[in-house]
Amino acid sequence: MDQKENNKFNGITETLEKLISVRSHSGKEYELFELFEAIATNHGLKTWTDGRNAYATIGKLKKDKPTILISGHGDEVGMLVSGFTDSGMIRISEWNGFSKVLPGLEVVVKGKKDINGVIGCKPPHLMKPGEMNKIIPIDQLYVDTGLSRSELVDNVSVGDSVHYKKQFHKLKNNRIASCAVDNKIAVTILLEVGKRLAKTNLDVNLILACTSSEEIGSQGASFAFREIKPDIAIYVDTMGANQANLTVAHDSGISDGIYIGNGALLNKTIYQALINSAETLELKTSSLIFEGNGGEAGRYIHTDLGCPTGTIAIPIRYLHQPIEVFDLNTAHNCIMILDEFIRGLPGNREGVL
Repeated sequence: MDQKENNKFNGITETLEKLISVRSHSGKEYELFELFEAIATNHGLKTWTDGRNAYATIGKLKKDKPTILISGHGDEVGMLVSGFTDSGMIRISEWNGFSKVLPGLEVVVKGKKDINGVIGCKPPHLMKPGEMNKIIPIDQLYVDTGLSRSELVDNVSVGDSVHYKKQFHKLKNNRIASCAVDNKIAVTILLEVGKRLAKTNLDVNLILACTSSEEIGSQGASFAFREIKPDIAIYVDTMGANQANLTVAHDSGISDGIYIGNGALLNKTIYQALINSAETLELKTSSLIFEGNGGEAGRYIHTDLGCPTGTIAIPIRYLHQPIEVFDLNTAHNCIMILDEFIRGLPGNREGVL
């Protein structure tokens, strides 16, 4: 990328790489919350955590202003230690990982200390007829760390996290290839939006939430709703994009623009306001039909009495795999759309606030 483009994306790439470096298995996002608070504080935001999510806000919250919650989940897919073999191999549970892509991977076991390992399988030339074309069940995959069983049990416990080895690469044409793009790119977007708005006198209370456990049921979003009691909520996430040998139902390429959630349970005024914000900036968007139960938006709609909710999504390739790919320009445009949307609240959102 040229120098102008590089400067444009510096904040995104620097923040995302920091977030990627921190492991945040579902239910174990504590280190990520600390980093989120540190970055947000450095941007001039006020932060706190309730132990289940981390939050940042611009200035003091005022009771006479409506409250907007914008969230992105910080947890990443992975595996858990489920036991040990006599020969010193670690048995693993899929948890929320993707067993089809595991053979041959480098991983890190997060025990008392970080332990590097590999997931191996039977060599191809030793497989029986028909085995080559079968997915290897996860109970037949093991992590090899080189340690003996006694050394392992001194440092690793059942229930410890097993993560994809951290990788972050800059590709051509403003593309990034990395683990855990889902959904740390959304957390990055929240922090960049907060940085842009840090010194702005808003007419709303804006709360940015780095939430937990989306990959195992979005419990963090339910906690956030009860903690914040927002007047409206916006959920930022990723979605699968077209890739080699696959055309997804919504026919999205990773550089085809932002996807705005539409559907019976999403608020029509929020949907149109996000579309209008993009049009003001002359940025491309498309509609993504939201069925009403998936991700954090479902929690904002269905928890207690719910609240008007909108969604915005970035298309990425290779979703939930060890390396995911996204377009920096798309992420940058998402920041701009949210910035424009927030600055227009609440005056031009009649019918929502």
